Amino acid sequence: MSDNRRILIPLLAWFLMILSLMVEIIGIIDSDENTLLLATCLIWIGLFIKNLHREKFTMLAFCVTFFTFLMGTLVIRCFDPTVELRVSRHETLVHMYISLYVALFFVNVGTWLARNVKISFTKQYWREDEDLRFKATDKIQQASKIVYLLTSICMLAVSLEKAIYVIIGGDYTSYYVNFTSVFPSIVSKISEMSTFAFYIYLGTLPDPKKSKLPFAVYLITGVLGLLYGQRNQIVMTVIMLCIYIVLYENYEEKPYSILKRKYFVLGLILIPFALVFLDFIKYSRNSMVFEFAGIWESIKDLFTSLGGSVNVIGQGYELKDAFPEGHFYSLGGVIDFITKNVLLRPILGTTIYEGNTIEMALYGNSYGQTITYLGWGPAVYLAGRGMGSCFIAEAFHDIGFLGIVLFSVIYGIVLTKVNKLQKGHWIKNAIILIALYHILYAPRDSAGSFISAFFNYSFIVTILIIYFLSKCLKSRKRTGE
Repeated sequence: MSDNRRILIPLLAWFLMILSLMVEIIGIIDSDENTLLLATCLIWIGLFIKNLHREKFTMLAFCVTFFTFLMGTLVIRCFDPTVELRVSRHETLVHMYISLYVALFFVNVGTWLARNVKISFTKQYWREDEDLRFKATDKIQQASKIVYLLTSICMLAVSLEKAIYVIIGGDYTSYYVNFTSVFPSIVSKISEMSTFAFYIYLGTLPDPKKSKLPFAVYLITGVLGLLYGQRNQIVMTVIMLCIYIVLYENYEEKPYSILKRKYFVLGLILIPFALVFLDFIKYSRNSMVFEFAGIWESIKDLFTSLGGSVNVIGQGYELKDAFPEGHFYSLGGVIDFITKNVLLRPILGTTIYEGNTIEMALYGNSYGQTITYLGWGPAVYLAGRGMGSCFIAEAFHDIGFLGIVLFSVIYGIVLTKVNKLQKGHWIKNAIILIALYHILYAPRDSAGSFISAFFNYSFIVTILIIYFLSKCLKSRKRTGE
């Protein structure tokens, strides 16, 4: 990058963000929807430009997912008035736009804090012989690869079973209500370990050129998800693989050595066709006839469906008084793990609710389940449809705008820290990468999913198995010597 571009791009980004703040203040004073939407678009463009750098690739990815899941519908609606939201009240729209702006603004604050406030908890712990630490990491890498490939057999079997069920049944929504696996429950439990093992493997910083088999298996899992209607799964799979390769290139200080510039150009060319294909999947999974009416119509249709998470913010605001009291949805996964695990459940007398039931909607800790029941009604909810969730909606419901601020700052910190993966810190790297996945998906998921992901027996068991297997590999090598 030339010196002029190094200066001009940050200046342009900061100009847009400062301008957006001024426009936002005017919009709040005037309570004007269009002004507030303009401010949100300006700060998003500013953040996107600011992070057009390899060292900030994860933040750039967050900008993409944020736009896709939350802003796409709003922007397309500006050009096509036929695109409708599920909310129309002026007060609700103002709240939506302010919430989006606050989230983007404080994610940027989080990135600033991560770069300028130095905090280290592991410096003393890792003061050991570097060679020994790297050798131990190599054993973890071997062990995690073995565990991943073995557990992925169960993952592929479960995914294939779901795909066959949806293809034969012809309706993916019935999967959420009627699907029952023919495999023993142990197969499902082992399959849950697969993803954790893969990210632990990535935490050891393996060379992507020597990791074709694990990467291929991970990609195939995403493709199988597409077959049973999970469009987000393949998108997130591709994004995470690309992010890891870029992070590895940065670590090795060999930019574009694996993902060459021509691949990025090819990717940009293929994006419109990929969007059309994902739009086709939307129709096919709902047993609807797909009629191609042009690339723009497919892109509009796709972003309108994917960007529906913004409606969760709006409807969550309108229905805030209808939600059951006593729930902290942002950390619902953590609360469920603590209160519903096999050890404490008998003591606490916790009741287990099944998915897509009225009891789950009214008494469970899933914001997505409850808002679907309240917003779409019992009939649609019980039929297997779902609105999904959104970190902004959950955070606001639990703590108000302060909640949006707190989670956004934390997201910004993690998105920045993940760019500095370190050899030998495999567990720290794995945790950050897993958290990254959930933060990138947070515009369509629970606010605290990046925390609750670790309150999981599968995660704990996977780490223990990999650790002890690595010790066995080490012992066997010594015996051979």
